[in-house]
Amino acid sequence: MPAQALTALIVMTLACVLSWHPLEDLDIWFHDRAGADFMATGPLPAQNHYSFTEPTHAWLNHEWAFQLLAHAAGPHGHATEGAVAGWNLLRLLLAAAIVAALLLGDGGLRRLRGEGSALAAAWHGPLLLGSLTLLWPRLLLRPELVSYVALVFLVRWTEDLRTDLSNDGMVGLHARDLVDPRHRAGRLFWLTLVWAQCHGFSAAAPLLVALGLLAPAPGQALCLPNGRSLRAAGLVVAATLVALVATPNGLQGLAFPLRAIGQFGGGANLRNTIAELAPLLRTPDMLGLTTAFFEASLAVGAAMVIAGWRRIGVLRIVLWLAMAAATFSSQRALGPYGIAFALLGLRGTLPNALRARFGSRGAGALVCAGAATGLVTAILWGAAVTSDRFYLAEGVTRRFGNGLATAQYPVEAAATLAGRPGAHVFANLGASGLLLGTTRALPFVDGRTEAYSPVLWREYLDIKSAGDRALSLLDARQVEAVCLANPGGPFAALAADLVASHRWNLAAAEGAGLLFVRETLPFGPDAAERMETAKRAVLLEAADRQQAAARTPSLSPARAADGLLAAATLYRLAGADDQRRECLSAAAARSPRHALARHNYGNQLLADGRPDAALVEFRAAAAANRRMAGPRLNAGVCLMKLQQPAEAARWFARATRVDSQSFEAWANLAVARNAAGDRAGALSAVDRALALSPANARLAGLRDSLRRGAPAQ
Repeated sequence: MPAQALTALIVMTLACVLSWHPLEDLDIWFHDRAGADFMATGPLPAQNHYSFTEPTHAWLNHEWAFQLLAHAAGPHGHATEGAVAGWNLLRLLLAAAIVAALLLGDGGLRRLRGEGSALAAAWHGPLLLGSLTLLWPRLLLRPELVSYVALVFLVRWTEDLRTDLSNDGMVGLHARDLVDPRHRAGRLFWLTLVWAQCHGFSAAAPLLVALGLLAPAPGQALCLPNGRSLRAAGLVVAATLVALVATPNGLQGLAFPLRAIGQFGGGANLRNTIAELAPLLRTPDMLGLTTAFFEASLAVGAAMVIAGWRRIGVLRIVLWLAMAAATFSSQRALGPYGIAFALLGLRGTLPNALRARFGSRGAGALVCAGAATGLVTAILWGAAVTSDRFYLAEGVTRRFGNGLATAQYPVEAAATLAGRPGAHVFANLGASGLLLGTTRALPFVDGRTEAYSPVLWREYLDIKSAGDRALSLLDARQVEAVCLANPGGPFAALAADLVASHRWNLAAAEGAGLLFVRETLPFGPDAAERMETAKRAVLLEAADRQQAAARTPSLSPARAADGLLAAATLYRLAGADDQRRECLSAAAARSPRHALARHNYGNQLLADGRPDAALVEFRAAAAANRRMAGPRLNAGVCLMKLQQPAEAARWFARATRVDSQSFEAWANLAVARNAAGDRAGALSAVDRALALSPANARLAGLRDSLRRGAPAQ
């Protein structure tokens, strides 16, 4: 009992710490709006009526129950620091429910009553802490949190029902049992029914139930299912299909997952636009520890499967393998994979194997070691989370605390647009959800990939690329306003183009984003100059306010650095280089472990012609975040300028190991190795660079020179 109680306390406390962070979910504002509309008008139409570009595109709302919950707990359109407290609390409660579901099953409740093995409890502590290492990036206020809880119960109740059938504990399964909540089959029906109202991942329920009922029960040998098992599996699967249909979408709802999967075709590469769609192992700049533990968990999981596949059961093994494959394809699957890994380990045979190997006295020592490991890990991790060191090292903007994320949502832009009902707005994905939840503006697109055609997503990517074509597309769509969250990120070039354009005026500016409105240049010889001056004045005023707010003594160092970086972006757009340089220097000094701050300050020093000082910043950024390729690449550039090609080649090689798809890293590595006299290494690197950029004439010339053995520049 003490071992299990300590395990539960450690894991639950750390889960709550990891889930208590400022609101940063981009889609939650859409869920709030959809929940309010559902309350007012009932089920939403099967078209995407929230967009002005494709208002008749087919879309099914499969998350209405979660949206009602989000609306009930939400700020009802008020994006303020205190208004989102209900959402943050809801996320905390859902995270606690996930951990409680894992802790209390698979014998956990019996161990809390003093039964079972203390060694198993000591093993489950580190196991569940490792699962949290996988789960924490997905502890966002999204419908998938409900899916995690439902998945745990679905797997366990399916296994229990299969065991009943295998042990002749049931004479037969009757139709009334399928909807009786006192019966395990009935519980599966009602679980699927509730799940189907909250998240589309519920479509996997019939497949998982079929697999669990047709495969051997955990602990039994492989064998073909008998007739009763086949009949029972057919009835229960049919009941879960009925539960999936019993939604406002009816039969159409069953096709939703196929539509969502098919959305990634058509040449619209959304993986480079929506971070959670990128494969986990190909996500540079972030999630270093999580990626390393994911790789380790594959080896640990394989060992557990080999050692005790019969005890674990086919259902959990197949679920773990499927989620592992999904995580290789999309970072979004990291959450279900964390659940699957926990379920795999909770049924693992390692505690029994250790007891047989070391005896009862050795097992007692292992209990103490396991408990101590879990306790120390939780203490160190909790301290890192509350001080933001963990989030800085993982390369994410998430911070510990409550309220709104610092410089995350362009609330001033939303407040300005609130007075323009029905305005056609191009908003990037960081801003569109907020606009849907707090205004009645119609966005170009929002974050729902399945709600828009691939053609429109390609147009969105073309606008993101900036330039004359982007401005022409905005004109062709008759866009009235452009709202860009995080103007220093991927949309920095478009923001600069809009600042420079005389067709767009700057209506609102803040560290979190910019709002441009279409403007007709007035007559007069100095009209263009007056508009440019007015834009610059708005940017400078916003930058000064952002800088002053970032210097508030009560802010943590990490949040202060975030604010100073946002101010630097505004100063850059205003052409105020001295103020920008000051902000970058202050950000690096305020939070020395802030990799992005050190990296950006290094870029400024390098642009100022100070490669020696820039090298210090890039090395510090690389040490702070081992998944960032940029600081390693730029450190190599500094070393080349300092006439140290051999050392530069080592840094370029480190950049290629972090981001193997970086053309710049491979090209610079080839040049550095060639300068250092390593022709073979240079030829290997130039081949990799040309594979990524075949049309590069300079690199092709370098490759030809290296192959001839002639001196090359």
